[in-house]
Amino acid sequence: MFQQDRRHLVRWQIGHQAKLQIEGEQEKTECLVEDINFLGCKLILTKTLKQDKHIKITLEFSEDFIFDLEVWVAWHKVVAGRNIYGLFFTRIRDEDKERLHQFIQRKIPNRVWQQWWQETTDKKGGAGMDDRRIFARFSARFPTRLLNLSNGEELTGYSQDICAKGVGVVTQKLLQPDAEVELWLDINDGKEPVYSRGKVVWTASCASGFRSGISLEKANLMGLSRVMRCILP
Repeated sequence: MFQQDRRHLVRWQIGHQAKLQIEGEQEKTECLVEDINFLGCKLILTKTLKQDKHIKITLEFSEDFIFDLEVWVAWHKVVAGRNIYGLFFTRIRDEDKERLHQFIQRKIPNRVWQQWWQETTDKKGGAGMDDRRIFARFSARFPTRLLNLSNGEELTGYSQDICAKGVGVVTQKLLQPDAEVELWLDINDGKEPVYSRGKVVWTASCASGFRSGISLEKANLMGLSRVMRCILP
């Protein structure tokens, strides 16, 4: 999840036309599912989705492949009048995972047997270091303040990369592995700093001091959404 772990869950580039229905609404909306895996998907549609809240949806690929999901809108941008969304699946049932796998086998059978975890490359189709979806890590440099709960020491530095469940930071002082920390990212969006809490899982020396990977106690979806809005064009 951090700088030293360069593997990502492969996304299937399916480009499939589907129907989206939000819980409580009767209308189904046409959409294009551009890519998908068991953690989330990227879709394009004309409808506007609510952000910063969990949404229950039904995603219909065909009569045989209908998925009931709970999602979080991770990011949103508008291109040529179309809404493009990155959705993170906060709930997907095991039977839906199996059926999604069956659908992929039919849609792109030559790809489904590729290994699921791949080394990061610059080629299209892989989840690269600069991928801006919620189920991947992306570069995000912001001033960061940390409190080491193990000894009460305060540290300053900056974030290096981030995902829903982890943050890579650079500090001048060493953070020992397994240290529990609180951290505040100043993302300069006119609001309070983004707060999270987690545990240091690795530390390595670098030219600027020390790089550390912090695994967050909880997936900070609200905070990550704010960060993405500052980064996305």
